[in-house]
Amino acid sequence: MELIGKILNKRYEIIEKIGQGGMATVYKAKDTLLSRFVAVKVLKEEYLQDSEFVKRFRAEAQAAGSLSHPNIVSIYDVGEEENINYIVMELVEGFTLKEYITKHGYLPAQKALKVAIQIASALEVAHKAKIIHRDIKPHNIMLTKEFMVKVSDFGIAKVSSTSTITNMGSTVGSVHYFSPEHAKGGYTDEKSDIYSLGIVMYEMVTGVLPFDADTPVAIALKHIQEEPVPPIEFKKDVPVAVNGIIMKALEKSTSKRYQSAAEIIKDIYKAIKNPNEVIYDKDKDSLDLGATQVIKVLPDDEEDDKLDRNVETYHEEDKYKTEKTQVISKIDREFFDESQVDDEDEAMEREIKEKRRQKLKEEENQSKNSDDKKKKKNIIIATVVGAVLILTLALLAFVPGMVKKEDIKAPDLKGRDFKQVEEEYRAKGIEIVATDSVYDAEIQQGSIVSQSIDPGLTLKTKRIEVTVSKGPKMVTVPDLTNKEYKVAKYELDQLELNAEFDFVISEEVAENLIIKQSPLKDEQVIAGSVIKIQVSKGNGKVKFPMPKLTDMSLESAKKIIEEKKLILTKINYEQNNSKPNGYVTAQSVNPNVEVEEGKVIEITVNRLSKTKEVVINLKEILPQQTTSNGDKEENENTDKNENTTEKSYQIKVTANVEGVTNTVYQDSHKLSDKEIRFTVNGFTTANLKVYVDGTVKKELVIDFTK
Repeated sequence: MELIGKILNKRYEIIEKIGQGGMATVYKAKDTLLSRFVAVKVLKEEYLQDSEFVKRFRAEAQAAGSLSHPNIVSIYDVGEEENINYIVMELVEGFTLKEYITKHGYLPAQKALKVAIQIASALEVAHKAKIIHRDIKPHNIMLTKEFMVKVSDFGIAKVSSTSTITNMGSTVGSVHYFSPEHAKGGYTDEKSDIYSLGIVMYEMVTGVLPFDADTPVAIALKHIQEEPVPPIEFKKDVPVAVNGIIMKALEKSTSKRYQSAAEIIKDIYKAIKNPNEVIYDKDKDSLDLGATQVIKVLPDDEEDDKLDRNVETYHEEDKYKTEKTQVISKIDREFFDESQVDDEDEAMEREIKEKRRQKLKEEENQSKNSDDKKKKKNIIIATVVGAVLILTLALLAFVPGMVKKEDIKAPDLKGRDFKQVEEEYRAKGIEIVATDSVYDAEIQQGSIVSQSIDPGLTLKTKRIEVTVSKGPKMVTVPDLTNKEYKVAKYELDQLELNAEFDFVISEEVAENLIIKQSPLKDEQVIAGSVIKIQVSKGNGKVKFPMPKLTDMSLESAKKIIEEKKLILTKINYEQNNSKPNGYVTAQSVNPNVEVEEGKVIEITVNRLSKTKEVVINLKEILPQQTTSNGDKEENENTDKNENTTEKSYQIKVTANVEGVTNTVYQDSHKLSDKEIRFTVNGFTTANLKVYVDGTVKKELVIDFTK
């Protein structure tokens, strides 16, 4: 179907094709009502007969239309016209994340984190609205030229509930980015989106996918069965923190993953500030339930307890030879004779314990003899030490001069110039050594910030270590305009700058995006300075659930539309004999979808037509007859003779109803026919024109309300 040049809903003019997906084709269009460019997604023709695809297509509009966030593509309108199902959405000028990865190979870690945090922010909003995306992948992540993220394609999104289970026979999505539970056709929730985000992050920092194979089924099995190779093993420059975030997001068990988008956002912030922080260590933080574990045995008595605690020592000392422990997989154990293993193990254990009891008794006897000797030796040592201590105290009491020496107090060096202090105290025999230097906004460059020994304390050595100021740290202010304010805050944190936000109403800038800043970009400021930032809190219009207008009269619907400050641009009409006349049967925005003041809507109203009979006297429109001598006939009862000629005329009647003109009557007549009769259908009024041989002879208005 060729749509270029077509105008949908008398409003959206299709300009060019800009993309194509599995279910739909995307066009660039112009909204002629609001004079702006938009994207129009049109369901492919081959799916029009498939009610499931049509339902899923409409579900995208309902799911994304209820969300409002700078990192989610906005939905403006949805409609159906001439068997064309379409969604009107925000036009994002840029490229997909997949296109960027394909072109550049991979993203540097810091850039990948800034993309990931925006995706996670979008998911956080969706998850709070109980909406699971279920198809997070680079193809559905749009990037503007400023590298702002726009998450799109909620075509297979589901409302999160206890029944969010994917049928294995109808699993939809992109297999490379499936979560294990999604691949198995099981329960999917917020943590499934987080797994997909982990795959996207993996691909961003390495340029490769963690799981790949020749068939979709083989890839799905890898998601379920195999552990991913840590990204840090693919690229050695992947920071430890980033590696940890990805590996935690890709845990097979949902209980070991991040439990919410907010959790992964928190760790991404940590990674931005400190890329080398160990955020998640799979070997340390995750217990592999399939591996052999050391389990403590409850002892039968004290002797058995000692024996169990020393089994490892016994094996080492006596070189007791046994086979190495074998790890048996879950499947293998099903075919393994466990009773045989149990009998052999019990016999071996009894033999070990018996030998151990004999060895322990020998050790206890030796220990008793050794303890007696040690007690005697300790008594002798204690006596000698006591005598020496008494003698030392006596000497200190009677000869105080023997331990007295001159004390030197540490001076207060803070704020003084290091070079001057160093020279001054060198002459006094005290060494002043600079061991570190730091930025300090209060103490000028070259002066002392701190010292190893506090002023007034006695010096034990003639050496004082000091830290010298490098002066205030200067930072270049980044460009924050059009960035999401949370992302900007953490950029400033990384630069050791503080943010002061002022939220204001803006018609031009989307909610939560930065309008302006002070100081401006590229200015030099001292670390710790406050950057004043003006943030848009949206257009200030009140948001509310769309009211239900169907099944109410047109007058009542108009009243609600006016009260809610919505804009009614068009009233469509249909004729449905099963519905009351003059009542709303459909609305362009579904009930309960979040809208704001000024939202443009359309409604459809049921209107039943009425029929009226029209009678027109031919004397009013036809000229009077004349005789052969030129005299007019006096009346209709005048006898006709051979000199009378009766002429026929072509009579046509048109009716204009609601701006549409149709011919309602057409025939030839003579004056002797006296009158014509016909019926007209309409709703309120109909404007009639009566033509005689092509010339209008009469106009009249038919009122259907009377």
